[in-house]
Amino acid sequence: MSKTPEISTSSFGDELLIPVPCTIRSEDPNRENNTVLLEKRAKAYLAQRYPLTSEGKTLRGEVVKALGYSDTKRVKELGIYLPTVENPQLHLFKDLECTPEQEEQLFGWDLANVQCTAGCTHDCLQCSTPPAEKMEIMPYAAVLKISEKMREQEAKKDDLWASWTELIRNGTGIDLEEVERQCASRGISYPFAGFLEKYYPTLIPFVKSEYTKHPIKYTLNPSTNVDYLLVKRAVLRKVITNYYNNDVFDYADKTFPHEDGTPADYGDVFAACASDARPVHVTTAGWSRKNKPAKRAADKVMAACRNNPHLKDMIRVSVSSGERRARSNPDDYREDMKEVIKTLMQTSTSGLRDNIIFYSDPKDPPKKEYLQKVAWPLEAFIVSHHMPIVITSTDISHFSGRQAREDSKGDHDGAACMPGIHVWPDGTIAYQAYTFNGHARMEVKKGERPRPTGAKIYRLDGHNNHMNSTLV
Repeated sequence: MSKTPEISTSSFGDELLIPVPCTIRSEDPNRENNTVLLEKRAKAYLAQRYPLTSEGKTLRGEVVKALGYSDTKRVKELGIYLPTVENPQLHLFKDLECTPEQEEQLFGWDLANVQCTAGCTHDCLQCSTPPAEKMEIMPYAAVLKISEKMREQEAKKDDLWASWTELIRNGTGIDLEEVERQCASRGISYPFAGFLEKYYPTLIPFVKSEYTKHPIKYTLNPSTNVDYLLVKRAVLRKVITNYYNNDVFDYADKTFPHEDGTPADYGDVFAACASDARPVHVTTAGWSRKNKPAKRAADKVMAACRNNPHLKDMIRVSVSSGERRARSNPDDYREDMKEVIKTLMQTSTSGLRDNIIFYSDPKDPPKKEYLQKVAWPLEAFIVSHHMPIVITSTDISHFSGRQAREDSKGDHDGAACMPGIHVWPDGTIAYQAYTFNGHARMEVKKGERPRPTGAKIYRLDGHNNHMNSTLV
């Protein structure tokens, strides 16, 4: 991709004009379409909420003038500078407001959630996390800035892993990549301490003695078992999500379009966030068949996963009698969910971790209709299409939002999860506290939710943020 020329204040001038409603016209139909598209992208840039650099503000001033004067030629000249998903022009957008030390803390192992939206269109009665009153969209520019920092931290961990494996090779003569290949050829997955003790008796004692002295210990899961320290993916891999009280397929940033004018969608967010080291966990309540942007986004996610299966951790579809569409028209909802399942649970990309959750309320009077019109037909649909997925059923508990009852015996809390750092759409840093159980697994106390720390890594009003609050 060729480098876009830098924008200088001197070439644009300093005068800013207030734009007036206008339509730029042309006699050539093809040129008309191109001009309208450029005008659309220009107006999208003016609506950008993520803070701009001085260069970005200068460009915005020139766009204001060009649109205000209905200057078709100038709009065309400015078109090459306008950001698109394909050519994001990140120099136009401010860096995240955090120090290098804070970056390691925010975007290292403890990062749990880059939440692309807040609020939800599904209005599920059983939801444990009431959605925000209005939809909040994380600017796509913010998604890209965050993903940049994630990749930087992953590169640092790669360097530490190389140093760690070299230390082991020099100290024991053992090549960890060869150990992993041997385990794979024998069908042995980690943890594999028994195998190592038998064939590499010097390895584990050396690892135990050297691990606490090596800087890699600061970048890893604190619960890492000793034999996990011998497998690169076990050490470097950390699942993240893009949802909490939202549905990822609601995402659309109209201020950051593609070259063809369509807004950035969740497929673009997934592509930015997911990597071999940061596979993304997706849970969704689906979408309406009329929602073409959501379907387009889902197709992008599936295409990315076919190209690299390591990009996803799990895809999970939630089916419920409490979902808005299920309550109003169960027949239509069933057909919607068939398309969702067919799109997301494709044989070529699904694994044993992919699953569909059927929420069930034993005391719900319309339950019989829901089973007959939705649940049972969908189960039959899944079986008939030979989809290699797991079907699970979850009872309504006293944590189940508006469907919860005082006499509910179930205590499953579906929102007591995602321990660690959450980045909210407005740049707020929140933290979900956790402890470790006896098996060195992270646990969140039931009823606990992520709490804002008082810090922000960007402000949508563009004001400076000096990160004077404690992050965690």
